[in-house]
Amino acid sequence: ALAMQDVPVDSDFSMTSGDFMEVYASNTGMWDAVVTCFFVDTANNVLEYIDLIENILTAGGIWINYGPLLFHYR
Repeated sequence: ALAMQDVPVDSDFSMTSGDFMEVYASNTGMWDAVVTCFFVDTANNVLEYIDLIENILTAGGIWINYGPLLFHYR
């Protein structure tokens, strides 16, 4: 397992609390990777989340999502 001491010192890693759509709206092309865990189901509109994730990724960036997509239960 990866531990914090294994993350390179010059890595730009962050975690932020708040409304995803508001916090990251101005981060256009800022992130090489976005990792989400049990997150997509929190969206009122999943397409807005997907659009924003695409917008904040750099060209060739990657989105890794782990967790169920349970929209059919709403």
